[in-house]
Amino acid sequence: MLETCSILPTYAADTSGVCSALYELKGMIVVHDASGCNSTYSTFDEPRWFDMPSHIFISGLTEMEAILGEDAQRLIHDVCTHAKNLAPNFIVLINSPMPLLIGTDLEEVANEITARSHIPCMAIKTTGMAPYTTGLSHGWCTLAKHFVHASPKTKQPSVNLLGLSPLDFSDPKTVEHLRAWLINHDLCLNCSLAMDTDFLSFTSLSQAHLNVVLTSSAYPVAKYLEAQFGQPYVVGQPIGAFGAVLAEHIKESLISQKSIDLAPYTPKD
Repeated sequence: MLETCSILPTYAADTSGVCSALYELKGMIVVHDASGCNSTYSTFDEPRWFDMPSHIFISGLTEMEAILGEDAQRLIHDVCTHAKNLAPNFIVLINSPMPLLIGTDLEEVANEITARSHIPCMAIKTTGMAPYTTGLSHGWCTLAKHFVHASPKTKQPSVNLLGLSPLDFSDPKTVEHLRAWLINHDLCLNCSLAMDTDFLSFTSLSQAHLNVVLTSSAYPVAKYLEAQFGQPYVVGQPIGAFGAVLAEHIKESLISQKSIDLAPYTPKD
């Protein structure tokens, strides 16, 4: 490692991964935490804060609530109150280390919020100690299982770009470059998950004929879409000369309707 790094990098946590995965989908994301997670995420992990608002909140867990176990009722009340004003497409609750340690049942809290607000609410199992890649995967898979349903394919063969996040692609023009690459190879973009996109585009994921897996974080959602809707996937990033190779793989997969994975990877839970 002495020849590789003088300072080892600290990766963003899974809480940041969930927030990044869902940032542009007009939902309400609530990190159940005392303080710190949101400021760390917005300061170090999320460049979109500068020009694109999003509804990401901290619950404000207090010491007495943690000791007495009284955090759930206030969390339900606060989320329902703000959701009524914001009218988000969905609500997502995620854990930080403290509520995980005291055993807060976020799934039951989410069920109660859904019943009271009539807005779909989901709890995503984060710990605040796993890497952001885990959070990205959980965020996309959780929403896909709730909101993506079978629908007719687009008339022109189209692809979804899966795995886009500023945590991996810091250049804000990444999607623009990828779209230009697709056009240059006579391919059509259906959805870019999840940069330069919106909730309606997300719900149309099943309309594409194929998925391009750009990062390891997108493997689980690509596997889910393949199993649920029969969408094959191709793995790779169009970097340099490999861009033409990847385009050929996409066209081959569109014809055969079989996935092409040159480096099979089994993600860990």
